[in-house]
Amino acid sequence: IIFDIINMKETNKDVIKVFIILGEKDSLTTTKRIISESGNVSYAGYCWEIFKKIKEKLKHKYIFQVTFSEEKQNSYSKFIKDMTKDKYHIIIGEYFITKKRNEIIDYSFPISINSIAILHFKKQSNFKKFFKVIQKVGLQFLFLLLLGIFFGILLHFIEKGREYHSDRLKKNNRLRFLRSIVTGISTMFGEMGYLSERSSLTIRGIILITIIMSIAFLSIMYIQGEITTVLINNEFENITKYNISSKRLLGYKGYSANKKLKRFGANIHEYYKKGLTENEFLEYYIKNRNNYDGVIFSYSQAFEFARKRNDLNISFDFGNELISFPVNKNKKQFLQDINLLLLELRDSLELQKICQQNYGDIPFVPVCSLT
Repeated sequence: IIFDIINMKETNKDVIKVFIILGEKDSLTTTKRIISESGNVSYAGYCWEIFKKIKEKLKHKYIFQVTFSEEKQNSYSKFIKDMTKDKYHIIIGEYFITKKRNEIIDYSFPISINSIAILHFKKQSNFKKFFKVIQKVGLQFLFLLLLGIFFGILLHFIEKGREYHSDRLKKNNRLRFLRSIVTGISTMFGEMGYLSERSSLTIRGIILITIIMSIAFLSIMYIQGEITTVLINNEFENITKYNISSKRLLGYKGYSANKKLKRFGANIHEYYKKGLTENEFLEYYIKNRNNYDGVIFSYSQAFEFARKRNDLNISFDFGNELISFPVNKNKKQFLQDINLLLLELRDSLELQKICQQNYGDIPFVPVCSLT
């Protein structure tokens, strides 16, 4: 009779299908699988610690069937699609709250705060800056050179009295032609003295010189502005929502952070490779650093990478984001139960304590401020 009562209690419990996202051993944002020297398996991480609380507090009401992802399985969008097919009832992983996903799944009470971050290399060397300037304005310099040659030819045929300043030029038409070409080129690059001082002072000559000097002045100002823009963009290490539109960024396909950054005009190349880990994604960016100005991660992910490499910098001026567990829309009562539990953990400061044990040394972003 006792066993029958126990079995009846068990069968009356609702079954909750739990999907836990596993990450690499150095990941801060996912659950980590730890295998001891004796072969014992244990798990760690902020999300895992919260799930243990949920499982313990709600074991009288639910049976938890736990499934772990593969360590190289990180398609967060696919996990959501699987949930909509009732494959899972809750995903133990850090998700940004988005409107599109909220239409097909529910979110738990927030468990932490994070930020979208862009990881990028620190300030470039002077040589690389100079090379970038050449890349940016090289065609404009070529255009100025050709324009200088063109105006030099015009000077040769229209300003025929320019040679009276030099007996050598009076006697050699070839040298006078070359002098006109040099004058045209030097004028386009800012040296206008010889153009004005050697004028024949004829009406058509003065008109031509005025036109050449005006075009040269405007061209020089334009190129100077372009060079200043390049240098400013490289001088300031941080990428912000004000200069992000001029950057080419690398994002992992399916991450909600990509869409959020596109609101600021970000130019994002979305890359996908099945089974690609966070470390491998960073390595892909490093190998292709000349093609991108930065790679997109959550702030906590980026912080861990930047702590290991002193040549990387983090930009995170894009606002803070709430982090939650996705929950199946068909499990309203379960959602209500875990939200109540999370509120209790928050009110007792236990949520903050667990968070600080995992994220306590992360500066700038208030990850553990849900108190």
